[in-house]
Parts: sequence; structure tokens; C-alpha cells
Amino acid sequence: RTRAALARATLARLQGQPAAAAAALGAAYQRLHDQAGAAHPVTARIGLLYAQALDAARQPTLAAPLREQLQAIVARAYPAASRWRTTTPSH
Repeated sequence: RTRAALARATLARLQGQPAAAAAALGAAYQRLHDQAGAAHPVTARIGLLYAQALDAARQPTLAAPLREQLQAIVARAYPAASRWRTTTPSH
């Protein structure tokens, strides 16, 4: 179900539907959060994609605190040269 939500998010983004992409990424993030936990690196990566989608959907007040929280997890989990630490991820 998580992969299906990620696929829906990608399709929505490609179709120019940022709100639908954000909703699908939000579902994927919540599922991972519930299954793997908030501090899991993959949960954080998907959460960063969700924050980026929220920005694209013009919801920066939701995106900013999520991004701030998750960047600390990513910083602990990935090497300094990782794309997850050096760039804003894209989906």
C-alpha cells in the first residue's frame, strides 16, 4: 500500500495535481510512520518528500515544521555526501 501511494503521488505530480500528490505522499508517510516508527530513516525520507509536496501544494505552514523535524533524523542516518543531506529530494 505504501508503494501504491508513492506511485499515485508520482502520477499526480506528473499530471500537475500538487494537492493530490501531497495527499498520496501524506498517506505513504503516515503508513511508514505507523509501521516503522517516526525515527526510521526511510520514514524521514518519505516525510521530506511529503514536505516538498506540501510546499508545491501551497501549504508551507504544514511543510516547514515537518521538514525541520525530519532533517535531523536524516542528518543522523545518512553520510554527509548523501543526496538526502546535500539536496532537496525530488520524487
